[in-house]
Amino acid sequence: MRKIYLLSFFIVCGFLASCGGGTQGELVGAYNRKFKNKTIPLGMVFIPQGRTLIGTSDEDMSFYSGNQARMTSFSAFYMDQTEITNAEYRQFVNWVRDSVAVYSLGPSGAPTLFKPVPAAAAGGPAVTTSQQDINWRTVGNGNVLWGRNSAFKAKLQNMYYAGNDALPGKNEIDVRKLKYAYSYLDKDLALAGENDPTKSRQDFIQT
Repeated sequence: MRKIYLLSFFIVCGFLASCGGGTQGELVGAYNRKFKNKTIPLGMVFIPQGRTLIGTSDEDMSFYSGNQARMTSFSAFYMDQTEITNAEYRQFVNWVRDSVAVYSLGPSGAPTLFKPVPAAAAGGPAVTTSQQDINWRTVGNGNVLWGRNSAFKAKLQNMYYAGNDALPGKNEIDVRKLKYAYSYLDKDLALAGENDPTKSRQDFIQT
């Protein structure tokens, strides 16, 4: 009988020990596989984990050294790559150059460089040719506009320096014509005016 009591005691102790695992009863998730993704997001850089010195390392002018420097560890993370390369800047300038050139030609002068006019919505205003979007698949890298065999070469002479501003024997783009505008949604304004019935989305778009 005593052996039965001892056996029961050990069984109960083993059961209680199994319930008190390393998670201490906390919900920590069931990880059945490792997550591996070494792809760096576009426009970002990977900062590996490490340690860095934070705080002042020297005394200030009043010889106060209360804020001592300390070593701090940090986990790996991604951060924005704020600087752009020369190639990225050149790509943007070429995009502005080509868009200005295409719109100067207009849908009548270069119909193949524009997308077809979309059908007007039922009951909505008619869509005009001035609202047509550029067909960037046709424009491509701009060779159709600026290439040696371009059919638009004569029509794009207004894009170059002329008169006393031009150098003899050279066709150079007049950078004064490379004007652009961009629009974005100001989320701070949108958040501040979300409960204002007199405001619409266009009130929060900045150009």
